[in-house]
Amino acid sequence: LSMESGSLSVTRREKALETAALIAFAAEYGANPVGAVAFDGATGTVFRPRQGRDQVLSILSSLDHKKHAVAGTALGSAIAGASRVLRSRSLVAVISDFRATGYEKALGILARRHDALAIRIASPVDFAHPDAGFVPFVDPETGLRASFATGSAGFREQWERESQESIDRWRHVCARRGVSPLVISTEDDAARNLALFFSTYRPGANNARSYQG
Repeated sequence: LSMESGSLSVTRREKALETAALIAFAAEYGANPVGAVAFDGATGTVFRPRQGRDQVLSILSSLDHKKHAVAGTALGSAIAGASRVLRSRSLVAVISDFRATGYEKALGILARRHDALAIRIASPVDFAHPDAGFVPFVDPETGLRASFATGSAGFREQWERESQESIDRWRHVCARRGVSPLVISTEDDAARNLALFFSTYRPGANNARSYQG
């Protein structure tokens, strides 16, 4: 459910779908097989790698129709599913906001067998929450509720600090497991960010460095 949040104009889910489409069409243009494991917290859909425009369109249609996510996350299971589906070494992009726990082991196993890229979909509000007065918050994954004075200097400082620390912890997880991290904001030009990233990306090399557009 956290993927349904984002900026006023674009949700994380919408930016994730755009990012997936860009990667899929780029692979299809290069005559490479494209596959996917999509999970909305309730049901999963697996597309084994195949070539062709029809395969890409089927994947994107399935992703677009997974709009009614349920509370909780199964990121680790989705990553493990990708490992089971892929037989030969592949480039695997894991697209998520990574607001989850318990996926780290599966991500490490994936990276040992494949060239893994972790794309974290972020939002500007992650780093600078606007002053909106006294606001009730709800954790979309756990249902935990709390209210905070968003105009408080202390709140804003802690919000920004914890957001940055979360990104730093995620980058550390990626680095330890040999995964290349990429942050794309809901306000970013995803095509530009991906082009810049892949301009220096080398499959099989140590790409476990951070890039943020």
